[in-house]
Amino acid sequence: MTIDAIISLFIFVVVYYLIISEKVHRSISVVLGAFILTFFGVFEDPDYLFKNYVDFDTIFLLIGMMLLVSAVKSTGFFEYVAFKLIHFSKNSFLSIFILLNFFVAFFSAFVDNVTTIMIFIPITLAVADAAGIDPTFFVLSEVFSSNIGGTATLIGDPPNILIGNAARLTFNDFILNTSPATLITWGTIILYFVLKNKNI
Repeated sequence: MTIDAIISLFIFVVVYYLIISEKVHRSISVVLGAFILTFFGVFEDPDYLFKNYVDFDTIFLLIGMMLLVSAVKSTGFFEYVAFKLIHFSKNSFLSIFILLNFFVAFFSAFVDNVTTIMIFIPITLAVADAAGIDPTFFVLSEVFSSNIGGTATLIGDPPNILIGNAARLTFNDFILNTSPATLITWGTIILYFVLKNKNI
């Protein structure tokens, strides 16, 4: 193992620890790690670093998505949709379960998964508390739905954007290739959860 590889591995572990422990903001941790790697000459040519290691299309798309989600979230749109779903279900736990999971998957296909979960979980907990049932079942299913939904589109997850750029796939190309598998997987997971839970 070369000295550059050892330095890279050490910096990776330290940065990962700082992100997990949240002792330092993750953005600062990542930038600091990149600076140290550059300082020690792991990236010998700065031009090579920016041309081959940084995907600016992905970075700017993610920044735009974060700004859009932040703006939409401040309007209360997601909460409005969630409460409308509960009203539409007409007190049927099965309908609530399927609709919540469907829209968690749907929103995750276009916005950040974590944001979607952070919005829907409090509503799910309120519903479970009012119904007097264990919310674990709902929460777990929504986590699965969020991750599965995020694979459906080019902008659903950061890795999707990287893959799409590398393979030069358009938004429609990505949907045509991933959506069928996503729908089958999501349907299978929901069916499994419904069959495993007797309270629905």
